[in-house]
This record gives sequence, structure tokens and C-alpha cells, in this order.
Amino acid sequence: MKRTLIALFLVLITLSLAAENAISSSIVDSSAVSEDQLLLSKLENIEKQGIKDADLYYDIGVCHHRLGNIGYATLYYLRALNLDSAHTQSRHNLNVLRKLNPDAFEPKNLYLIELLKRIIAWLNYPRLAVLILISSLFVVICINWLLHLKPGYEKGPPVLLLSLSSLFLLIFGLSLPLKMHSVKQDSRAVVVTPQASGFKYESSTEGSTPIPQASVVKILDQRSGTYQVRTPSGAIVWMNADDLRKVVP
Repeated sequence: MKRTLIALFLVLITLSLAAENAISSSIVDSSAVSEDQLLLSKLENIEKQGIKDADLYYDIGVCHHRLGNIGYATLYYLRALNLDSAHTQSRHNLNVLRKLNPDAFEPKNLYLIELLKRIIAWLNYPRLAVLILISSLFVVICINWLLHLKPGYEKGPPVLLLSLSSLFLLIFGLSLPLKMHSVKQDSRAVVVTPQASGFKYESSTEGSTPIPQASVVKILDQRSGTYQVRTPSGAIVWMNADDLRKVVP
């Protein structure tokens, strides 16, 4: 009898230890799942320090993407592209979200217009600065060539190169401030809540229209607690400000 009780006691101890091990392993698994959340908290703390960086916004967007927050993921990918229009990873992930949720984005334009937009996006600030420097260098070389050209020599080649270099310098020189102005005046916003609605009138809740999460809208007007926006489909509605986050805060 005593042996039976002792054996039963040992079995109970073994089962209790196994249960403790199972609980511990589940805690480890849950902490592994929350790694993205912990990383997101760290990155958001860095953002709160006032640091604006395309790679930082991209990393925050990836964390939200993994956690299923497609609204905030879209927002931070757009913020990364707003700082660096040639940020390849952000554009790739944004295209992935576009394919998964095409109604949240404006329809693509004609091929030539899309090609022009890609070229403009490729010309980010560093590349524009380099092209301005190269064009300026060619202008100086061509002017020096003309000044030291011997009498009787053909002036056509240096004049042609000077004209082309001056044209490119003018184009790139004007593109840089225009690009900076357009970035600062970006009026886009992203729907970050799963269930957002748009209303025809500011003070009315009748005739609500559901707006999908991660929809990229353009702000037309702002009142206390509400925004008048243009949706990707072209409709103009009023939305609660809490449902939106501006691309340029």
C-alpha cells in the first residue's frame, strides 16, 4: 500500500513538472511572437526623438506589416518614399500592398505617365545634387574651351555641348526646389482604422460609405475633428480625423 502511494505521489510530481514546462515553453513562444512588437516600440521611441529617416520609416512599416497593421504599414512606406523617392524596398512593399488591396490606391495611369513618374521618383535628392554638380562642371569646361579656342577653329561642338549642359543644369536645378516643395505640401493621408466611414456632409452621419483600411486619400479641407478627402475612387467625403494619419505629419 505504501509503495502504491509513493508511486502515485511520484507520478503526480512528474505531471506537475511537465505542466510547468509546458507553461514555460508557451511563454517563450509568445515572447518570440512579440519580437516585432518590441522592435516596433524601440523604433517608435527613436521616431519620437524627432529623427526623420527613410530607413527608420521603412523598418517601422515592416514591423506594422508583419503585425497585420496594413494601414500603418502603408503610411510609413509612404513616409519613407516622401523623404527618399528612390527607396527601393519601400516601393516594393507598397506595390505588394497595392496588389493585395487595389481599391485602397488610385488606379495606375497610362504607361508613358507611369514611366515619367518612375523617372521623377528615381531622381531623389542625392542624385539630383550629383547631376547638378556634373552639369555645372560641363558648363565650366565648355566655357573654358570656348575662351581658349584658337581663331579659325570650329565653335560648333563647344557651343552645342555648352547649350546641352546649360539645359540640363537648368532642368535639374529647378527640379530640386520643386521636388522639395511638393514633398512639404504633400496632402495625402492613410486610413489606419479597420472600419472607417465617409459621409457626404460634414455634420451628417447619413449615407455613410465604408472606406477600406490602408486607403490613400487626399485631404481637401480640414475642420474641427474632420477632414474632407478625395478617395481613391474619386468620391469626395468627410471623414473622422481619428481614422486618418497624414503622410507629412
